[in-house]
Amino acid sequence: MLYLTDQTGPTRAFIPATARATGDTLTAADQSVALYLGCNSPLTWYDDNNHEDAARVVIIDQANGSQFDAIVDALKSGQPWPDTVFALALTGRGFRGQRNRPWTALRGNLHFTASFKLRAPVRDIEAGLVALPAVAVMRAIEQGTGMKVQPRVKWVNDVMIEHRKVAGVLTSTQVQGDAVTSAVFGIGLNIEQRPSLPAQPSSPEPGALAQADPRSAGKLAYWFRLLTMHLRDGVRELLESGSAPLVQAYRERTCFLGQPVRIWPEDPEAGEASPLACGIVRALNADLSLSLDNNATPIRHGRMELPA
Repeated sequence: MLYLTDQTGPTRAFIPATARATGDTLTAADQSVALYLGCNSPLTWYDDNNHEDAARVVIIDQANGSQFDAIVDALKSGQPWPDTVFALALTGRGFRGQRNRPWTALRGNLHFTASFKLRAPVRDIEAGLVALPAVAVMRAIEQGTGMKVQPRVKWVNDVMIEHRKVAGVLTSTQVQGDAVTSAVFGIGLNIEQRPSLPAQPSSPEPGALAQADPRSAGKLAYWFRLLTMHLRDGVRELLESGSAPLVQAYRERTCFLGQPVRIWPEDPEAGEASPLACGIVRALNADLSLSLDNNATPIRHGRMELPA
């Protein structure tokens, strides 16, 4: 595995002590990946000598744009890209959440993007790809806090702790024919700081992991490594077993089953005179759609509002 950075000070904590900087010339392809993700020259790179692991880890102290968007653009444009890339920004601007809502990148929180080259039928993994980053975040929090904190997910991509949103996730895929060829996951996890965000009916109050477990603070490198592991495990699980296990793991951690909800239009600017649907959630289906008690048709799109 190679670690690439343009800041040897604040980013060094994220590079294993066993990894060593070398005087060898970095390949043009690896230089291109780091620069595409916002690194500045000169680059420093570290090799952990695990040559069976071809992943690239790009760590930036301050990003000038969304690394999630950069990777999606690279894949869409046919830019040569490694099979696995993990990108971490310690802070920055231009980040976004679901439906292009701004995401505040505060130092001490985790701003993380991962991309994986895949080759699997869309029908086998589509729902699992949506569930995977939320499940990875919740599993990481459970493990990292010794089960002291047990997060829950609000449909479809908000990770909650005690009615506060601590993380948001995104999934983007590239598809050729009937096969998914790559997946990009974006994760914003509030570890130390609570961002200030505009209030919306479907947006719960923001929170931070350290509110629930103060031991979580000051351990950003630990959370980065833990989440990287759970993302990789989730991709492996998805390719080996399809969507069902990840959807079930997601279902087991929901905060909305059996609850009355309102579903608002996805576009918050579209006007919210009335919700799209209201009712008690009776089931989360295999495709992650919702079955409400008073709706004959499953709900597949929208923003969920939980009772206050």
